[in-house]
Amino acid sequence: MTLILVLLILAFSLVMASDRLARSPSQTSVQQNPGIERIMAFDDSIWCGAAPTSEGLEHLRSMGVKTVISVDGAVPDHEQAAALGIRYIHLPLSYGRIPEEMVRSLAAAVHDLKREPVYLHCHHGRHRCAAAAAVACVALNRLTPEEARDRMKICGTSSGYDGLWSSVSSTKVIERDELEAIDLNFPRAVEPQGMIALMVDAQDAMDRLKADLRSDTAASDAAVIAEAMRAMQRNAAVEQYDVDFARQLDDSWQLANALEQALATPGSDQSNGHQALLGRLSTSCTACHRAHRR
Repeated sequence: MTLILVLLILAFSLVMASDRLARSPSQTSVQQNPGIERIMAFDDSIWCGAAPTSEGLEHLRSMGVKTVISVDGAVPDHEQAAALGIRYIHLPLSYGRIPEEMVRSLAAAVHDLKREPVYLHCHHGRHRCAAAAAVACVALNRLTPEEARDRMKICGTSSGYDGLWSSVSSTKVIERDELEAIDLNFPRAVEPQGMIALMVDAQDAMDRLKADLRSDTAASDAAVIAEAMRAMQRNAAVEQYDVDFARQLDDSWQLANALEQALATPGSDQSNGHQALLGRLSTSCTACHRAHRR
């Protein structure tokens, strides 16, 4: 009887594993799943993509995901995830080079899951999440830097984000004892910067774009502005302003997002269109500043 029970348990485990494998994202193409605009796999248990909706979180749970790592700047809805039995880890990244300490944290967080599926996401599911998955895979000796960069290309990571690509190239394998010595007390949410700091970041990025819209960092700078606008929309201080301020923030966010997408598109060479978008974005930001500065 004991042998039969063991065999039944083993058979059930194999069926469950096979079912999860069948529903796992592809490692050779980007897919669209319920509530997740973009998703792909870097290996059998490290998946990355766009920020999940409520439906997306439920879909991830059905795929066996119990941990989600956000590298986006926006605060994740960790309470909704917790209600579904999913743990959120928030390790926000910029569009520049990934700090070595962050590489270690990403690798340690994934290593601690012992091959359980983990979903890493940013906002669009193209750039920061792909770089985060790539450095984790390289640090854990699951992919070579070359293989990890190939996955990033499939994911659609723009070649304009030199810092993200160079981070993958320079990542070294982290030994097991070193990984297990890293503090695993990761935050569920990291609050965004204050309004003034966000405005300064956006203005600095705007100045760089106006100076050279063709630079290798132009797409990254547009993304910095979009991220700052999105963070300001979620900042508690926004309640001190009238409803028109929120509308203007949204207008600026949409323009910055459109400019970032245009600049990050491989082979894109529409300088007049890019310049027009930048002009509209600059006008929107200036009008908002004049109307609401304090």
